[in-house]
Amino acid sequence: MSYGRGWRVNHLVVLALCLSAIWIFMYYVAYGTGITSTDTREVRQQEQLQERLQKVTMMLKDNHRSLEKLKSDIMDYRGNLLNKLRSEISSQLKATEVPMIAKEPAAPQQMEKVVKEEVIEKVVETESPHVAEDETVIPIVITACNRPSVSRCLDRLFEVRDDKVDQFPVIVSQDCGHKDTETVLRGYGDKITYVKHDPEPVPGGVSSHMVGYYKISSHYKFALTQAFEHFPKADAIIILEDDIEVSPDFLSYFLAMYKLLNEDDSLWCASAWNDNGLTDIVDGTEKGAELLYRSDFFPGLGWLLKRSIWEKELSSKWPPGFWDDWMRDPAQRKERACIRPEVSRTSTFGKTGVSGGQFFDSHLKFIKLNDYSVDWSSKDLSYLTKDNYDRTFKERVYGLPLLTIGEIIENKMPDAREVRIEYATAQTFKDVAKKLHLMTDFKAGVPRTAYMGIVTTLYKGRRVFISPPENWKGYDEKWS
Repeated sequence: MSYGRGWRVNHLVVLALCLSAIWIFMYYVAYGTGITSTDTREVRQQEQLQERLQKVTMMLKDNHRSLEKLKSDIMDYRGNLLNKLRSEISSQLKATEVPMIAKEPAAPQQMEKVVKEEVIEKVVETESPHVAEDETVIPIVITACNRPSVSRCLDRLFEVRDDKVDQFPVIVSQDCGHKDTETVLRGYGDKITYVKHDPEPVPGGVSSHMVGYYKISSHYKFALTQAFEHFPKADAIIILEDDIEVSPDFLSYFLAMYKLLNEDDSLWCASAWNDNGLTDIVDGTEKGAELLYRSDFFPGLGWLLKRSIWEKELSSKWPPGFWDDWMRDPAQRKERACIRPEVSRTSTFGKTGVSGGQFFDSHLKFIKLNDYSVDWSSKDLSYLTKDNYDRTFKERVYGLPLLTIGEIIENKMPDAREVRIEYATAQTFKDVAKKLHLMTDFKAGVPRTAYMGIVTTLYKGRRVFISPPENWKGYDEKWS
């Protein structure tokens, strides 16, 4: 009996120990599973957060595009309303002028003269006094064709010009005989000088999809000639197109550029445009708004031309087509440079045109327009003259850390706020430019915005210079 009880007790103890061991094992298994589940949940939460961030980023980009489109639609609607109002006012004026003249006993020619003198007198009284003798006059010529929205360009220009009416007179040259556009332009009356171009025949053998480029070139020659002839005392003109808006400091900028070009014969134009001026890759701060560069690439899209260059060099050999590419040829450039800004002083709202909106949706509509009112008259721009600029610029660029495009994308050496990438072939430049969201093409071997072969941009807030080797020998036209 006692043996049997001891055996049962031992059995129970062993059973209890086994149960305890099983319980402990199950506890640790369950605990381990809990840790694994927790880790899995954290990974899933991180993945979900990343997905949400991506969705928010996409929503922000979509909202930005929607806002840009809404802004454009609002400006177009405003322009249409203004055009309608001008047409109504113009019609009313014409209706009231006839009976007034009929009542006058004087001869018709005398009456017309009186009416014109009264109108001119009123315009002078309401706009501004005459230009002072020592004040520079720089006419603004606008080429127009079939866009009634040219009113958007003109209204913004007049807003920026303020009371400097006589210093910056406006002449608009219209091509292609579009009646609605002509009605809009004539509605401005004496606020503009209106001239009309009769299109010239396009050279034989030009394919149909290229005809527009020849018409534009012919019109440009007419418009520039008219601008200099209508304002014989002007030593330079500013050239715009009918789908361009200007920045608050547009005229202050060009007045300073005019003075700079007169001081440095190595400069032959100044432009308001940065071909690589996308919002995300320029310095859009107030400090960035003051950054200017020399460029071997003719930018256009709002530029200043001196009378001496037009009359002595360009007018007699103006090309029948593709005038802007012609301007970029070495025969015209003659190793001279243009000035261009970090942040553009013009933006274009003309989606449709001869090029069929080729780059508008992918590039042009994202160009940042400067919104700071820089007082350029107070700035010392002597650093832009060739003697001061070239050595300093080259020493700055080639003294920077040299990285690969991969290292820049990976943010290697984050403390270096300025870095350099080197290219030795056209394809290498194109590969780098594409990854940095720059334009990749060459004109006469020159990359857009380049100076001494060097192109600069911002990547995630860091200044990047894309440069050829330091022993660079010049542009290769075969790269075009």
